[in-house]
Amino acid sequence: MVYQMMVEPFLDRLGAGLDADIIDFVRELGPLCTTWAMGNDTPRTVVHLDYRPDNFMFGTEDGAPSLVVVDWQTVNHGFAMWDIAYLIGGSFVPSVRAEVERELVDGYLTRMRAAGVEYDADTAWRDYRLGAVWGVVMTVIATILAAETERGNEMLTVMAQRHGRHALDLDALELLR
Repeated sequence: MVYQMMVEPFLDRLGAGLDADIIDFVRELGPLCTTWAMGNDTPRTVVHLDYRPDNFMFGTEDGAPSLVVVDWQTVNHGFAMWDIAYLIGGSFVPSVRAEVERELVDGYLTRMRAAGVEYDADTAWRDYRLGAVWGVVMTVIATILAAETERGNEMLTVMAQRHGRHALDLDALELLR
């Protein structure tokens, strides 16, 4: 319900900078958002929910960890592929993302299996497609919660475009209908 209440204020603020099909997606997601949030039978795990390169610190000194993830204010219990889809969907322009995402997801699954976690590839891809919705939800909510500035609106518009295109390219809503 929270998402649904934020849709029109979000579109009032950023809609002029969004593609028409992304605007349609944002609106169509509203009544499906509860179904999406309830998820499916995939086991849940700890999720960061703002898993993006801005929140990564890479160790370069001897003995330092190779990666430290910061900004855990949105940590929750959810689906691992939400973080993976958010990272991939927000980190690449759509044309590049479309070229690399399968390989990146397959690499993730390979590393999971090496760590002893079994995650069926078809189930993981379905969950990744559903995870693409998180980028849209996060952007809508962040837009309404953030103070309005020109720079902030530009950043949030890019996020909405990238995550919206990601969810559209993966036909994520089809999994919820």
